[in-house]
Amino acid sequence: MQPVVHSSLENIIAALHMNPPQSLLVSGQRGLGVSTIARSIAGTQLMAELHPQNAKDEEDRQNGTISAEAIRDLYTKTRAKYSKRQFVVIDGADRMSSAAQGAFLKLLEEPNEQIYFILTSHNPDRLLPTIRSRVQTTVLRLLSNEQTERFIVSLGITDATKTAQL
Repeated sequence: MQPVVHSSLENIIAALHMNPPQSLLVSGQRGLGVSTIARSIAGTQLMAELHPQNAKDEEDRQNGTISAEAIRDLYTKTRAKYSKRQFVVIDGADRMSSAAQGAFLKLLEEPNEQIYFILTSHNPDRLLPTIRSRVQTTVLRLLSNEQTERFIVSLGITDATKTAQL
């Protein structure tokens, strides 16, 4: 299923999939689907996905962090030679520790030709300015009322009360 995005972004996201920058930051409010959009851009060429983890190594997008060790492991994994492009999604990139952001800069400065990074963030200002300066940024916007109505109709919802609630 294709993600539903604001009409102003539909062509941009399609273009990013066809001709991605080496490093991309997808940001927006919680609930807009930044992770879904990132995975959509990567498509079947998704090689790895990092998420913030808690102390028990469980995914924790609210309070977890992405450690320097996770980025160093990613560095090792991305050093191999690839014949076609591969995407790495770093979900919640603003949750990288300071040390992880420093380690990630090395990846950005020495990119493997076939490796593309997609970072997601709800708080991009938490990323180092040097990281933000090395990525192309796409900011997601809320759906328009018209798009929302079309989406509800596409789901087959015809009850007026349910439509109003949604």
